[in-house]
Amino acid sequence: MIMARMRAHLVKLQGARVGKKCLMGSGVRIDRPWTAKFGIRCVFEPQVWIDTVSDNASFQVGDYTFMGRGAHVFISERVSIGSNCLIGDGVIISDHKHNIEAGKLIGLQGCTSDPVEIGDDVMLSVRCIILQGVSIGKGAVVGPGVVVTGNIPPYSIAGGAPARIVGKR
Repeated sequence: MIMARMRAHLVKLQGARVGKKCLMGSGVRIDRPWTAKFGIRCVFEPQVWIDTVSDNASFQVGDYTFMGRGAHVFISERVSIGSNCLIGDGVIISDHKHNIEAGKLIGLQGCTSDPVEIGDDVMLSVRCIILQGVSIGKGAVVGPGVVVTGNIPPYSIAGGAPARIVGKR
């Protein structure tokens, strides 16, 4: 626990705004930490990667949020995760996608981005994928392996690929 607090303090020294008693496991990687803000008592398990690709991007995590081993967040513009959230192992969150127009080399097309908003008290189960422009309402649950391409209303339970509402909490 001491090492996890020291890693969080190091991220703070690199410019991130880090709340009290945050823990960051071994191998946590935060690109452009000055674009990040973490609430109090956040826990990032080992191998979490916050992959920020722009100095103008923004990554925010609320209080008491847990991010599981190997979670990966790609940020071009903005990703916001609320308080008291549980983000499972291997979850992928991305606020952008590559353009795929015909007649132009794929590697030269750039990206389009649209912010991702995850409300308070949300659970993203193991290995689910959250794509650009998605808003997940307060209290929602996203099942394992779900691919979320559209908004999830508050207190809904989502399953499938692509995600669909399968119940209420």
